[in-house]
Amino acid sequence: MRHLILVPALALTACKVIDAPDDLEALVVYGFVHFTEDDDAYQQAAAEGLIPYTSLNRAELETGYRVDNLTVADLAAAGVTSSAEIDILGAAATTAMTSSLDDIAWVVTTADMTQVQLRTVGYEATGVGDVDCFLAHACDTYSLSGTRSTDTGFFGVSEQDFSREWRWITLQDGTVALVQRELAPTPARMSSSVFVLQQQYAYSVFFPEGTGTRRMETLWVDARLIGMDVPDTWALDRAVEAMQGNAGQLDAYIAENR
Repeated sequence: MRHLILVPALALTACKVIDAPDDLEALVVYGFVHFTEDDDAYQQAAAEGLIPYTSLNRAELETGYRVDNLTVADLAAAGVTSSAEIDILGAAATTAMTSSLDDIAWVVTTADMTQVQLRTVGYEATGVGDVDCFLAHACDTYSLSGTRSTDTGFFGVSEQDFSREWRWITLQDGTVALVQRELAPTPARMSSSVFVLQQQYAYSVFFPEGTGTRRMETLWVDARLIGMDVPDTWALDRAVEAMQGNAGQLDAYIAENR
């Protein structure tokens, strides 16, 4: 079942007011598309809607919602060139972590995730900008790009080119949040011919919750199993499961290494 609750989503700046959509499905697409805008008001607007929505619908979001497809037009508006001319299914989910927001920022921006995520067996990435400056909140943005290899179990290892971008934002009430966008527009190189991962994208908002951090993430995955009749949301279900398991792995790595 799909649930929608209208929430206020306005971000005020000295120069203009940005009107974000009112519902979850449109908000995550809005945040994804407008991620690289120079004006922080776009990401503030998205987060001002997504954070209260997450609090109101926490139990349902921990299972996962299906959200609006990411369209070819959305990708073009976001500056993404994709060879696959189809709309991509999406799912949104939330997870809680015991680590602070600053500690989460430290681990997700690392240049080697093989020691953090159990299924990541290869990870080579190069950062753009000064990560120490970013983690000290002295720089607003940071990004990296590279290649990662993931053990998918029965379906073998996938090798995928990707890029990730982060930015700090401050909400109207003074709360500091972290937003992240991931792009993987080219097909993954698979060790098995059974599973095809054509492209995938993600948009996340991390925000403080008590002494820990809550993550609201949306994934769009274009994937299929060859010769198997499975629901069109199969790949999304697996991605949501991986995201839920990833929260515990981030906390464990921080506890041991931070």
